[in-house]
Amino acid sequence: MNKKRTEIVSVFNNKGGVGKSSITANLCQVLGEKFGKKVLAIDNDPQDTLSFMCNQNIHNNGYTEDKENGQRTLGSLEEVFLWDGEKPSYNDIKETIIRPKYIKSVKVQNSMKWVEEERELSFDLLPSIGNDLALGELIYISPNPDIFINKPENKKYARASLKIVVDQIVKYFDYDYIFIDCPPSLGIISTNALVASTSLIIPNTTDMLSSIGIHTIIDNLKELNKFVPEFKIKGILFNEYKDTKYDNELIKDVEEFAKKEGINVFNTKIPLYLPLKKVASEEELPVMKKEASIQKFNNAIISLAEEIISLENTELKTINNTKGE
Repeated sequence: MNKKRTEIVSVFNNKGGVGKSSITANLCQVLGEKFGKKVLAIDNDPQDTLSFMCNQNIHNNGYTEDKENGQRTLGSLEEVFLWDGEKPSYNDIKETIIRPKYIKSVKVQNSMKWVEEERELSFDLLPSIGNDLALGELIYISPNPDIFINKPENKKYARASLKIVVDQIVKYFDYDYIFIDCPPSLGIISTNALVASTSLIIPNTTDMLSSIGIHTIIDNLKELNKFVPEFKIKGILFNEYKDTKYDNELIKDVEEFAKKEGINVFNTKIPLYLPLKKVASEEELPVMKKEASIQKFNNAIISLAEEIISLENTELKTINNTKGE
């Protein structure tokens, strides 16, 4: 029996504030809850935003900082390689991946009483807590060749340290999708994510500065393809869409550029929802809210999930046809 294919998707843009973490969390929830997919979200951003959205206390110490009481994190898994030159084991990974929980107020049937119940989100999380990832980045960029304490020669593999972790996850677990939330810069941490991924989603807001940055990303990815030839861009995704004349003209310009480069632009546009940042700080994710005011946002995330599944089915069909030739 063949092991199912795991799609590994980085969510990245050079520019901050384009909604990478929010899109990642809500998309993972929809894929798990509405479509029955087994999904892992990896918080690969030292700001720990995705972990915060998944109700993790990001001000706690990570395991790298505190071996006795710290929480295991993505950084502590990478540390296994960075310091010892070893791949993380099944148990290392199992102890680190969590199923995020939230508290829901529920009305007791046939009663005026409300109780609080602990419930689970519909995806797993590889969290970033405390300073583990930031400490890892310092190790990457240190000029000291002996900073990889036990096997300093492994420093040349620094850009593959996340791939080593992800490859072990794919080996031991049967996820349909792994989404990697990235920081807003093409530094060593984001490069690690791109090297570990099979594809990329580029979230983009409808402003000129975000759109200009797409050209830079595409140029850099052409270089990446020399080292990871199977890596591809799944699509450019417009977020905070307001359906104005300016928005539509800017999107048209980006679509023309993308067409020349052979890059997909998602049909789905995520609409601007002003209270989103407030909602994102609550225990439930925005896509789980039932208020009428947020339904356009939620429907767009569902539409995006459908597009991603459709793209994957098309890719699998192409791969199978190629194998059959």
